Amino acid sequence: MLSLPLAAILLSVCSGLGFGAADYFRKAVPSDASPFLIMFYFIAGQIPVLAAWLAISGQATFTNAYWLPGSAAAVAGFFANVLFIVAIRRSPLSVIIPVLSLVPVMTALFGALILGERISSQQLSGIVLVVMGLAFVLAPANATSPAGLVGNIVREPGLPPMLAAGTCWSLTPAFDKLAVAAASVPIHAIIQVSALMIASGCWLMVTGGPRSLVPDRRAVLPLAGAALGAGLAYASQLAAYMAAPVAVVELIKRVTSMASALIVGRAMLKERVTWSKTIGIIIIALGLPLVLLG
Repeated sequence: MLSLPLAAILLSVCSGLGFGAADYFRKAVPSDASPFLIMFYFIAGQIPVLAAWLAISGQATFTNAYWLPGSAAAVAGFFANVLFIVAIRRSPLSVIIPVLSLVPVMTALFGALILGERISSQQLSGIVLVVMGLAFVLAPANATSPAGLVGNIVREPGLPPMLAAGTCWSLTPAFDKLAVAAASVPIHAIIQVSALMIASGCWLMVTGGPRSLVPDRRAVLPLAGAALGAGLAYASQLAAYMAAPVAVVELIKRVTSMASALIVGRAMLKERVTWSKTIGIIIIALGLPLVLLG
């Protein structure tokens, strides 16, 4: 039976809560702010944490074989972050954040396609539960037939960009595995977040000049909250990785993030909490261990 230190559990929960807070603050940024501006400051909050990790660990190995998988991971991460911001602006957090539970599902599928990894029967059972749970979460209250249910789910405005974001994020673990074979994990992490910040900053400079990097006063506090939440979440996640298996940390983090989206959506954004959403999140929480640990 798997035994986890209490510190690892608490750190994983803190990571999920931190990313949940960052999700809320990114949604709270005024709608006229560019997604690239939000991404720029969100990523900036993670760099000091990763720089400290690199300095403490002293793991600074790098070879030229890194560039191909590292570049692929950075491109996927860039589009995933931008699409995520678009998605949370279009749909309620409590509806759209659980869609990210598909990331480990798609990661398993891409791992099979790209790395030749085997999908177990236990993982297949988990995939079925995750998809079933998402159907409950996305189901509108006024659906009266299966056809109407599917139609309403498809018309959820944040679903297409979030599915695209999830697809991009599910590609990154396969690229990450290839990248960390050619560079240390801290170096890989620093390169990735630096590339995302530079890319979003360059986009802003090219499209709007230097002034586009300066946020409107209304956006300062939400951007600071997103950066701080992300930095604390990432620090907690990295610390948890040192005390527990990565899959277990990811499981606790994702379940916490979904619960946080439900609670924060209701408390701060006045989103409806329905039985359908609650049941769906419970079903997803039952399916994720099978996918991640199977």
